[in-house]
Amino acid sequence: MSRVLSVVVMGGIMGLFPWILLGIGIKLHYFDALGLGQFYNALFIRHMPWEWYAPLALFIGVLFVYPRRQHFVVFFYIALLAASMSTLWAPYGFAVGQALFETPHFTIKHKRFLYQGVLQYEDKNYYYLLDDEANRTIKFAKGEVIEAY
Repeated sequence: MSRVLSVVVMGGIMGLFPWILLGIGIKLHYFDALGLGQFYNALFIRHMPWEWYAPLALFIGVLFVYPRRQHFVVFFYIALLAASMSTLWAPYGFAVGQALFETPHFTIKHKRFLYQGVLQYEDKNYYYLLDDEANRTIKFAKGEVIEAY
């Protein structure tokens, strides 16, 4: 029983480090660079892929608690951390943020106007659209938007 608990706790803690590093890089080099004003904790909770995290955390926990090939475990975890830390490099962090959050060719019908551009981010209350004509980011409240596609 204590080994199972060790797998869950160790996997949970060691699995969070790569995700936290990935989130910090995206927050710094995508959201802050675009001036979208999102808080890290809201991004972390809202966009945490729990269905991916749980199996990954259990896999990491098993590797650390039941090490058969210690060199493979260390290499795998360091490679995972390095991939996550790469978002701390500004161009890569911005590119990962774009890949995860941007939607090109997005249209918003707001009151009597039609806005077209790149959807930079959508949270539970707002759309952040980089308007093609104005060439600036416009924040739309979801309650005021008639149609978004």
